[in-house]
Amino acid sequence: MGWTLSGVHFHRNNQPTQVYADGNNAAWVCDRTSCGHPILFTYLEGRIGSEPAHPTRCPKCSATYSLSPAFGSNPQPPKGDIRKPAPVMHIV
Repeated sequence: MGWTLSGVHFHRNNQPTQVYADGNNAAWVCDRTSCGHPILFTYLEGRIGSEPAHPTRCPKCSATYSLSPAFGSNPQPPKGDIRKPAPVMHIV
């Protein structure tokens, strides 16, 4: 099955932040001043927000974000195995 972000704690600037996660997807609100647009992260190889090389971009203010640890820093779990990539993920 792969990585799941469900139950992972998320931080932004070393502070807890509210994220809605389901499977390998996470939704968050852009924290740029007066933006607040929803942002989507997909924790799969080459997908938006999965690593710095593939950031997700805010459609309103164009800020870019990615998750850390990056997707490529963890070996993919065996097929049928569901794991959390880290107990705490950082939005960078």
